[in-house]
Amino acid sequence: MKKITYLIILALISFSAGAQYMTFSAGPVFSKLNYQSFSYFTDSYNRFHEEELSEELKPLSFATGKYIALSFGNGPVGMDISYNNFRDNTKATFRTGESRIFKLRAGYFDMLINLGAGSDEGLGLWATAGFTVGRINLISYSEYSDGTVNYSLNQILNGQFTGMYVAGILGLKAQVPLSEGIGLQFRAEKLFKQTNYLSFKLRDKDNGRSNQSPSTNGIPTDYYHYNEIIASQTTLPEQYYVLPDVSALRFSIGLSISIGN
Repeated sequence: MKKITYLIILALISFSAGAQYMTFSAGPVFSKLNYQSFSYFTDSYNRFHEEELSEELKPLSFATGKYIALSFGNGPVGMDISYNNFRDNTKATFRTGESRIFKLRAGYFDMLINLGAGSDEGLGLWATAGFTVGRINLISYSEYSDGTVNYSLNQILNGQFTGMYVAGILGLKAQVPLSEGIGLQFRAEKLFKQTNYLSFKLRDKDNGRSNQSPSTNGIPTDYYHYNEIIASQTTLPEQYYVLPDVSALRFSIGLSISIGN
């Protein structure tokens, strides 16, 4: 992540040097998620516990977050460098009152090239393309009917599972002036699932798992198969675990402020 930060700073300096305008913007983000490998897990988990569940585990499908961005422009060409995050939760409830909870947390940097028409006066419309790099964290724990939370690593699905997130982005950005130097910025973007060769399973950040089973430092896509092999102390291939393979439709609205010409 340090190398990525250095590259972002270098791009920021070099592009801003000749920019005709520069704006800062921030606001909320809403994302319709398609988390494919986690959806495979939820399906197999619900089938495995079918007779025990009062509420099934739902896929992670709608996330909220926020963004902050710096935008530079020179004629019809511009660049956005931004930090974004999103979060979503899901849980399964058992007839005993116990729950299995998953919390998705993600933070990532976008680098986008904009092509269109815009100015420091606040009015503009751009097509955007680029990429994002960051990390996905999937936090899993159980909660008992009395509200007691169990993070113990003796439970095989408990942990904080994390992995690198890389995705391509295509979208549109529009800016509408409110007053001199201030405007509203609207974004609609598609985040494309990273290619398979960049997909490695989410790994538990705690390397000292108390059960010492090598197969339990990730979340399986097939919970049936996973339970069958735990006793054998073997490790499944990467593709049998939940990956950081999130794609999304992302929408945001933010307040933009011109900070220079």
